Amino acid sequence: MLIPLLVSCSSSNAVAASDVTRIAQKVNCICDTCNLILSKCDCETVRQQIAMIRKGLSRGQSEEQIMRDLVTQYGQRVLIP
Repeated sequence: MLIPLLVSCSSSNAVAASDVTRIAQKVNCICDTCNLILSKCDCETVRQQIAMIRKGLSRGQSEEQIMRDLVTQYGQRVLIP
């Protein structure tokens, strides 16, 4: 998945693509068709999961908090074993 170098999340806050990618490399797409990690997939499900990561980062959440939110939303299968 191609992620722009800098993604603006609000007028006063921006999220670095490298931060999004770092987390996306630890998370599975949960669409049940591709079986890819988020950073390698481009389906609609991934776009929703990436948006959740960006939103968490823009709020100042830690990686651990974002991962916890992803598990709450999508279940344990979102985590790469």
